[in-house]
Amino acid sequence: MFEVTTDTPWQNPVRVTDVNRDGKSTAIDALRIINQLARTRSDRLPDATRIAGEDHQYFDVTGDGRLTALDALRVINQVFREHNAPLPLESEHTATILPPIEAVDHIFADDESEYDLVNLF
Repeated sequence: MFEVTTDTPWQNPVRVTDVNRDGKSTAIDALRIINQLARTRSDRLPDATRIAGEDHQYFDVTGDGRLTALDALRVINQVFREHNAPLPLESEHTATILPPIEAVDHIFADDESEYDLVNLF
């Protein structure tokens, strides 16, 4: 086993969209972020040194040091991208290529707080 040190302890250094450290990006990862948002009702992440071992979840997908709806959106986009990847072209049919995550980031660029999922409850 190896240890990775990082300046962003709430972001998975191996796969940023893998919140629960199971090696995959799934809807469960997005749900963990959404549940944490609802539980804390704050974008502040606690000191990561207080939570260690099996309980540590990588909530900060964006790496900005905050817990926001954008973190969940990034996971959702990755899951969509992985499950809807175009198949190799074997005929004259064309495939639609999904935009990169950055293509939707502008939605949250001005004021992420108005898109915070907790505010919707």
